[in-house]
Amino acid sequence: RGARKGGARLGTTAGMSPIPDGVADARFDGSGLEIEIPLPFPMGVKRLQRSADEPVSKALARLTATIEKARKQVGRPSKKDIDDGQNWTTTPPTATLVESSNETEVSPDTSNARAWRTGVVLKIAGVGSYRVRVDAPFLETVSVAGHPTVGAPLVAAAGGTKHCDEETDLLWRWWRCCSQNEGLETRDPNTLNPKPSTLEEISQGIVYVPTDEDVGCRLLVTATPKPPLGDSAPCGESVAFTTQNPVAIATDRPDAWKRMADLGPPLDDGTTIRVMTYNVLADAYAHTWSVLYPYLRSETADPQRRLPLAMADIRLSQPDVVALQEIDRKWYHQFWVPQMKAAG
Repeated sequence: RGARKGGARLGTTAGMSPIPDGVADARFDGSGLEIEIPLPFPMGVKRLQRSADEPVSKALARLTATIEKARKQVGRPSKKDIDDGQNWTTTPPTATLVESSNETEVSPDTSNARAWRTGVVLKIAGVGSYRVRVDAPFLETVSVAGHPTVGAPLVAAAGGTKHCDEETDLLWRWWRCCSQNEGLETRDPNTLNPKPSTLEEISQGIVYVPTDEDVGCRLLVTATPKPPLGDSAPCGESVAFTTQNPVAIATDRPDAWKRMADLGPPLDDGTTIRVMTYNVLADAYAHTWSVLYPYLRSETADPQRRLPLAMADIRLSQPDVVALQEIDRKWYHQFWVPQMKAAG
């Protein structure tokens, strides 16, 4: 109670002043409308799911109720804070949408679909004002499938995206984590304040190929939504993923190299295409592998280990067309689609 951050305090007139260049993001999709508002500390970012057809007055009423509830939870500021100019108000907040050009209020009966648009400002009395931005990029999660190994490309994948192209709308950054640094799971590595020897940015882009320098270190990848062209306001928080295993040295695979040598390079005669079919084993049948494939070691059977090896075989074979069998839905989205896209 009574905590501060960035000079803003919930429930005070001075602390509830507008955030510089504040933005309320409105994102539309087939299920309706999501409104994202970065409210002052300690409330933080709030997201409201609303129907696109309902009157905007209902969405604004829900927003003000959320603010009022949080204000009561924070409690009354101390006498010292009041003496410092943090004026306490018990007046319930009110929210309105107005035209940025002339301050004309948007009619409460207007549907959310028509009310939340570019050129409109959200004003919350005692809190601040926020210009409305429509359909900015957004993501919820980041993942990387496969144990990291020197020379094997890692491809990050974004989940829960809205109005977002993974390669063009997100800033991808890779970090080398060479010790167990507290706070490693935080969403934004810029808040970690790590020692230079424990967390080091090593690359940018959706794909990263581990090197010998990474051996023994875990890898962290972050994705940050880029604001639309011409807009400088941040577009949501960074989302991070840390590999569970440290980077390992690539194991020697003489049998695989021999198979590729026997196959030879693709014919470059303009009329021949190379077609490859590959059964990569579905996890659903793992209970049968000890009988069907007694030579399959448990560490190799692990999909986080097995699938990158299968992808390495595909890259070595250089097929024009590859037909994969026994693809689990999970790994199709988390591993195969990102890897195949990255491989062209």
